[in-house]
Amino acid sequence: MTWVLRHYPISILVLAPYALLLLPMAVLYTNPQTMFILRLLGAALVGTLIVETTALTARPQRHWRPSAAAVNASHRYVYVVARLVTVISVAASITAAQAGQGTIFTRWA
Repeated sequence: MTWVLRHYPISILVLAPYALLLLPMAVLYTNPQTMFILRLLGAALVGTLIVETTALTARPQRHWRPSAAAVNASHRYVYVVARLVTVISVAASITAAQAGQGTIFTRWA
């Protein structure tokens, strides 16, 4: 299991919300759009699995890669941008929900 988590982290992150939140609620409340949610999940997983599998085969040998600390030190501003984008995205989603706008996440309820 740790091998899968280490080599396919994005696929796991895409699958987790669907497996833990969306699909159980869609089945529990017999949502008529459950097949749409499953097709959306399938399309997302196919894309992430293709990209991650290609990256695994193209990745250089382990001893040639720099350490995580060296990579993080050279790209420290990327984390600031990522946090800023995340906060803006969450704020926009909350504002849209308060305004009555729908998203894919409102389709399962």
